[in-house]
Amino acid sequence: FHILDGVIRWKNLFENPRSSVAANGSPFLRPLLSDMTFVMGDLQAAILRWLGNSKVCVSGLPRFAGYEPKNCAFGPSAQPSLLLASSNRPWYTDAQRDFFIPAFQRLLDTLQRDCKALGVPFHCRLSPLVEWENIDPSWLGPHPPFQEQLRQNTALITTPSTIAVEGMMLGIPTLIFDPWADPFLVTSAWTADDANAVSTLLPSLLSPTRERAS
Repeated sequence: FHILDGVIRWKNLFENPRSSVAANGSPFLRPLLSDMTFVMGDLQAAILRWLGNSKVCVSGLPRFAGYEPKNCAFGPSAQPSLLLASSNRPWYTDAQRDFFIPAFQRLLDTLQRDCKALGVPFHCRLSPLVEWENIDPSWLGPHPPFQEQLRQNTALITTPSTIAVEGMMLGIPTLIFDPWADPFLVTSAWTADDANAVSTLLPSLLSPTRERAS
């Protein structure tokens, strides 16, 4: 049996050397060599079937068992605040890193400017598993446990990752930022591929309409 413990991401599927270099063996998830694969939901099951896996069962994600799913909040918040969080592995090659970090830095600069102008507290959480060249983490401050930090904020921006699912399960308006504009295998009501697009969407993220929140 195989329990998939997070989302499926385009970069990991098709542009990770683990899969894209023939000498590294069978491509990731294409197919899985298990009798049965358990996944978090129907969309993920459909993706795995597309990749050639016929024995798939929707079971939910065990590590989310403690979450009580909530509907997305809508309208202005009494105390709005924004969290920007990266996935554990935002890139898989040096070329991807060299493209991603400047795009992410532009996003950081834009959000710091916009949140200051709006009077909205802004927090950032970077993956500790990769080196963030030229990005100074000293201003980020101490990190509380991640679930606690999620619950302390009213809006979330993240790169394609399981973090997006966690935010949406908690009813937090969530924007997925992907500078490559890869196909989204995790879906959200807010998506953007550059800092300017995020800036344009920020007011609606901080104060969603009922329709977008639904």
